[in-house]
Amino acid sequence: MGIAGSRSERGELMIVATNQAPKTAIAIYLRRWEIESLFQGLKGRGFRFEETHMTHQDKIAKVTALLAIGFSWAHKVGEWRSEKQPIVFKQFKKAFRPEHSYFRYGLDFIRDALFHAEKHIRPCFNILIQNIPKLIDHYQNTSLVQKL
Repeated sequence: MGIAGSRSERGELMIVATNQAPKTAIAIYLRRWEIESLFQGLKGRGFRFEETHMTHQDKIAKVTALLAIGFSWAHKVGEWRSEKQPIVFKQFKKAFRPEHSYFRYGLDFIRDALFHAEKHIRPCFNILIQNIPKLIDHYQNTSLVQKL
């Protein structure tokens, strides 16, 4: 058993216990957290993918590809929006945590722009259009894109 520790930029201590190489444990853990955030966005805290009850593999692959694009778009819009209006940090127990993820911040902004503030929808679509080639390049060799 190995233990790795690190402090965040805000001074919070993170300790990871691992049965692998402790030198890479923090980096691996942080990647795992990114994946967990993706699943939260696709499921209960965003697109509610599990409510589709789909079982046909080809349809699931196509919807997953669309959701990946939607998630990436919302995340990029959240990053863009946080540069203009930073995400608020709230106290949770003894630590301060962001009120929203980039994904949630962007998704809420896109939703509000679509239904209420037409002037904000143009920057949202510009972010999507700018990032589509990057997404295609990134996922070009994955089995998901090859099935589509």
